Amino acid sequence: MTAILNKIPVSAWVSGTAEKMEAAGVEDRRAWSSYWVETYKALGGTSLSTARKGCPKSAAYALWYLGWLKGSKRPGLSWSVNEVRDNLGKNAAYAALAFRLLRQGAQSDPVGQLWKSVQREFKRETGESAADTERGAVTLAIGLFLKGKLVEP
Repeated sequence: MTAILNKIPVSAWVSGTAEKMEAAGVEDRRAWSSYWVETYKALGGTSLSTARKGCPKSAAYALWYLGWLKGSKRPGLSWSVNEVRDNLGKNAAYAALAFRLLRQGAQSDPVGQLWKSVQREFKRETGESAADTERGAVTLAIGLFLKGKLVEP
């Protein structure tokens, strides 16, 4: 199964962006954003506003930054959900939680069911309420997980 996000294959989008980051020897969010849009366009994306959507972009950056993307040269980090949220943002924490739940056997379909589990875990671990709707972070994590592109920290 090929997971699609904004009409682009998730795995190719994330992997392509990560490869550009590593080739350039950078790790900052600004570079990720630039390479994210560049990779989106190279894969046939045409809408700049779609390419700039923050939720999936932040989730993808976090999974790469944490070293959880298979084939990445990044060191694997074992951060708590609070550390992920504090350092990389809520969407990063949602993706990290989704990956954890999927590894523990949670079902990926429907996405809304996994999102409810992510919301519950986020509240339990941070004491904060998660966003009301899933805007791409969990979908992205599911797509990478199903393609075998994520590795345990």
